[in-house]
Amino acid sequence: MVATERLIGWLGPSLEAGPLNEGLASGLRGLVLDGRLVTGTRLPAERELAAALGLARATVTTAYDRLRGEGFGGYRVSEVHVLARGRCARCAGS
Repeated sequence: MVATERLIGWLGPSLEAGPLNEGLASGLRGLVLDGRLVTGTRLPAERELAAALGLARATVTTAYDRLRGEGFGGYRVSEVHVLARGRCARCAGS
């Protein structure tokens, strides 16, 4: 799992422009594309990330859902994992 503090440091500027859920999704997408988040990386729980960023949980949920819809993330039980775009290596059946 990527440490919440590290993730927040990486996300920095992506949270400053536009709607927060879009900025968060864009920042996470960028981290996947530049290789800092690799396939199988477990992301922080929605509540944990929301609390650390001072956001509503719904904002993080919307961002994670957006990534899932684009093929960048998947859920298994209550965990969110980074996926290789277009396939779900660890989250079969998501």
